[in-house]
Amino acid sequence: MRCGESHGRACTFLLDTFFGIFFPSSCVSCGGHVTRNEPVCEACWANVQPACEEFCFACGMSERRAVTYPERVACAENTHKPYRAKAVFVAGGEILSLVHAFKYRRHRFLGDAMGKLMSLSLHDSSLLRRDSVLLPVPLHRTRMRERTFNQSEILAGKVAETAGIPVIAGALERKRLTMSQAELPAERRWLNVRDSFTVKMGSLVEGRDIILVDDVVTTGATVSSCAGVLEDAGAKSVSVLGFVVA
Repeated sequence: MRCGESHGRACTFLLDTFFGIFFPSSCVSCGGHVTRNEPVCEACWANVQPACEEFCFACGMSERRAVTYPERVACAENTHKPYRAKAVFVAGGEILSLVHAFKYRRHRFLGDAMGKLMSLSLHDSSLLRRDSVLLPVPLHRTRMRERTFNQSEILAGKVAETAGIPVIAGALERKRLTMSQAELPAERRWLNVRDSFTVKMGSLVEGRDIILVDDVVTTGATVSSCAGVLEDAGAKSVSVLGFVVA
């Protein structure tokens, strides 16, 4: 992905800040020597991609392509409403390894830096509104017992702390235990999460601009399912902030 000049500088700053905190000066991809103060060597740099453009989380179309294709063909064909989304990074080996360490190996401390980067990315986007609130994508209670924490809540909490935006963590509930989305092909993910969410506290949602927070946005099935019930409950708008878009 090629970034505009200003976006490129901002994304490079995010990369340098993030990897400078948590990784040694050697290349985080191949372990080779780095001649400058950068997270990866020149040979691997192209594999670490900042997500510089906003995109539709239902069809994955970037804002730049949406200008060329304003009808949002993918959304129209799949009857998915287009939604605005922003992420920090495009999925790659180094980034996904870090997300897995945070999510599955319980390295919760990583959430602080990840949330701070998401906050910076949010302020460099058009998602923020006067009445914006953050809403982490909820886990089912069974998954919560297995994992002991909700990674999206940790990220939302750090974004809220950094950006000064309120969090309404209890407004949405995952009422049905589903298969892991990562285990399913793209076409089955939409069916897997259909009717999986319900709004518990409509008064917190009604008339608000909701920013859903999640660690990874892939097909957009999960966040689209969330967005549907939030809009039915009276949300003014729904957008998504993720750490990685895959």
